[in-house]
Amino acid sequence: MTKRVKSAKGVIVDFDHLHIKEKLLAAPAPVDVKIRQNFIESRLKRRAKKAVVPIEVAPVLPSPAEVLPEAMEVLQEPEPVAKPVTKQRARKKPINKEE
Repeated sequence: MTKRVKSAKGVIVDFDHLHIKEKLLAAPAPVDVKIRQNFIESRLKRRAKKAVVPIEVAPVLPSPAEVLPEAMEVLQEPEPVAKPVTKQRARKKPINKEE
């Protein structure tokens, strides 16, 4: 007699069937099956090589101790820039006589 049980999701599970499947998976595969598996795997390997995209590696930055003195000058704060002079004048504010 088979051991059938209903799971929490309501699906019927046959434990004898699962036990037989485990035994078949543990058994060594026949020669014909091995040849077919090798053929399929070799085809997949060839396709995978065509689809490989080269990975770009970011350049390695030098450590802070190796920074050149010229680069240190560039890293210093820039000199303040003078504001451009315009000929426009601000409007005079109207005088409120009520105050």
